[in-house]
Amino acid sequence: NDLQSQLEPLSTPQLRKRLHRTFGVSYEDSDESAYDRENVMRRLLQCYNSNSNSICDKTDNPLPQRTVRHERGVPLDPTLLKGLLDEIEAIRWPRTTRERPKIAAQGYVILQRPPPSTSAIEPATSSSANTNKAKREAEKLQRFIGIWEKAVEAIESVDEEFSRSFT
Repeated sequence: NDLQSQLEPLSTPQLRKRLHRTFGVSYEDSDESAYDRENVMRRLLQCYNSNSNSICDKTDNPLPQRTVRHERGVPLDPTLLKGLLDEIEAIRWPRTTRERPKIAAQGYVILQRPPPSTSAIEPATSSSANTNKAKREAEKLQRFIGIWEKAVEAIESVDEEFSRSFT
């Protein structure tokens, strides 16, 4: 199931939050099934796949049909592609717990665009951005700066407008 594979990396609390925000379905904290990941996932998938509102306890407001988009890829310039592949092959993947353990991959990392007040290379120094999480994200981006720069370059080459807005 494509949708389930997209939802798999989310934690059980994140699945519950999506179920509540999207479908108005909530669990009582005392309800043991609220902590059963398989149960929460099954309920969320039922809500997404259901044509009937009764499964999701949302009888007043019918949900719009989920939009499915199909996009055709754009070929990259071979020089950019080679640089990107070289960077990927040069990565020394961490041997620690992965960020998303449910993803079955030998190497997996999530990189985010640094906040506007920081550069890609230097960690944030402002008091609001100087949290442990911001520091860890900046350090991680620094470790993977080569692949980050090549990925941004590849995105810029095919969609300059999107390259200014993605995170």
